[in-house]
Amino acid sequence: MFEIEEVRVKFVTIGPYHRYEILEFGEIDKWRIVDMMIRSFGLNISTFFESMAMMEKEILICYADGSFQDSTDMFEMMLLDSCFIIFVLKCYERNLGPLQVGELFMRRSRNQQETSLLIAKGYNLAKKLKSHKNSLMYDFLLMDNQIPYFVLNELLRVCPHLNAFIGCTIEDLALSCFKKIAPKMNKDKKKLRTEFLHLLDTFHWSRIPKDKYSKNLSVPVKNSVTNPNGPRAMKLHDHGMKFKKKKSGCALEITIKESFSKKYNMINIAKMNFDNSQFYLLESLSMFELRYRKRGYYFNDFIECMTNLLQCGDDVELLRNSGIIPTKKKVSNDYAVSFFSRFKQLC
Repeated sequence: MFEIEEVRVKFVTIGPYHRYEILEFGEIDKWRIVDMMIRSFGLNISTFFESMAMMEKEILICYADGSFQDSTDMFEMMLLDSCFIIFVLKCYERNLGPLQVGELFMRRSRNQQETSLLIAKGYNLAKKLKSHKNSLMYDFLLMDNQIPYFVLNELLRVCPHLNAFIGCTIEDLALSCFKKIAPKMNKDKKKLRTEFLHLLDTFHWSRIPKDKYSKNLSVPVKNSVTNPNGPRAMKLHDHGMKFKKKKSGCALEITIKESFSKKYNMINIAKMNFDNSQFYLLESLSMFELRYRKRGYYFNDFIECMTNLLQCGDDVELLRNSGIIPTKKKVSNDYAVSFFSRFKQLC
């Protein structure tokens, strides 16, 4: 059964926040990846640092004051985390085994000793990555773990061989790795936009309803319309409303349809995921919408609606019987209620 936990970042820290926590992947692993980038793709650290110096003001705007000790500390962090993100995403995108990763990152022109070294480094890193895939993807999507896309793209610009190796945009690469992260991607989203801020922004776009995304942060978007004191599930049921598990469409859209006999209305809700990683992902998406209000309030509206519907154990059982909430062995009634009510402190 799921229980409420306080741990958020589980395996890797990206950016300046939580940087002193001891996690599965630390700076030693990140430096190994940088070394692989240098040996395999000719990455020039000095050139990258020169680019970061020109972007220093833009980078500082993205983080809280005092996040970095000095400019060198910031440049180094951008290097380590950018290389780590690209390495991990490429490994997961190709769904490679440990040995395949080592071979993928070697250069054919290298001598046998260097080739063996690259294969060994790639193998050991990929072995760790393989056992923590979902957790790492959730860590990449935490609000505190974001690196601006302009930094990632600059790394690819100053290292053309790495750019050619990636073979697509960072956004496309990321979405290919986020396919199995709930809520599911909205299949109506076919055309990928290119004005995203970071990985979390891309994920947010891929999950919200079609044509409900403002690419221009200066364009006003309608505020939240959800009733903060909306009726609970049992009350709606008593007034002739029934609940059904939604099987397709955007997971955030809660739809109401009239039954064939027109005797009652059907409320369609996608099946819920209640694990702790999902909670912290929703928390990050909620904070993202509150910070970048022009992106809309789709996750906050969804959370608020579910908070209204699930106010006590009877509400949970009603939705559980409809297949919307997992079995009691996995999710208790109290946990399901508290899962969404905990978001009240954010808004």
